[in-house]
Amino acid sequence: MGKNNLETIELKDIFEFMMEEKIDQIALMKINIEGAEYDLLDRLIEKTDLQNIQNLQIQFHDFFPAAKGRRNKLVKQILLTHECTASFPMVWEFFKVRS
Repeated sequence: MGKNNLETIELKDIFEFMMEEKIDQIALMKINIEGAEYDLLDRLIEKTDLQNIQNLQIQFHDFFPAAKGRRNKLVKQILLTHECTASFPMVWEFFKVRS
């Protein structure tokens, strides 16, 4: 695609998508979305039961000032339902639901 070509896309709220598709269990959610992971995780925590996501693989990005604080807050929330199986902060972090 050249630089003058445009593509129209539809963005959907993750919670609405999961409801429409009747998704209530997820074996693995890999998140690498260039800074949008913070809003996505906030929404997942707000509207879903994280225990329904068995494994999370998250690449947090640090290219804006509040990134590290937001990451720390989200990790604390994730650790309420998951255990960390590997952590390379701001590279990759892996979480598995607690049994």
